[in-house]
Amino acid sequence: MSRELDALVAEKVFRWHIDTRGLSDLWLGDDGLVKAYGDVWSPTTFISDAWLVVEEMRKRGYETYVWVMPERFDPGKAHARFVGKEFDRGVESIADTAPEAICRAALEAVK
Repeated sequence: MSRELDALVAEKVFRWHIDTRGLSDLWLGDDGLVKAYGDVWSPTTFISDAWLVVEEMRKRGYETYVWVMPERFDPGKAHARFVGKEFDRGVESIADTAPEAICRAALEAVK
């Protein structure tokens, strides 16, 4: 999907920072440990990486809802919603793929 959007998720949702000094970009946590490899980790593309976003949001206390609408209502669109204490109805994103919807909703929630 988008390396820029992946970077925003890493920085804003996980609070990671990038280390570009080696042969491969590395996403590092506050503890200095490698959390992900920048050239292969893509939560906007891969559902396994996007699900790490869901798990992180749940750790932060957000209720999580992800669904794909039936063709007759919203053809093939994926929806993701995070509901936290500060939101009455939560924040929701609609995208062509579930990973992108998850990432966009998470970014909106942590603004």
